[in-house]
Amino acid sequence: MKVSDSTSGGLPAVANAVIDALSDYGIRHLEMPMTASKIWEAIEAAKAQKKSA
Repeated sequence: MKVSDSTSGGLPAVANAVIDALSDYGIRHLEMPMTASKIWEAIEAAKAQKKSA
């Protein structure tokens, strides 16, 4: 077994966990790679949108 075979589900699992954690902000999708700055920007945009609504 190659290392890549045993970790192939790792990235989608992490991506799903991040989106699940951000769902309280109404965030349903982020493009890969999910960097800290992209996540921060998405949270801030969601907060701003909620304030203006």
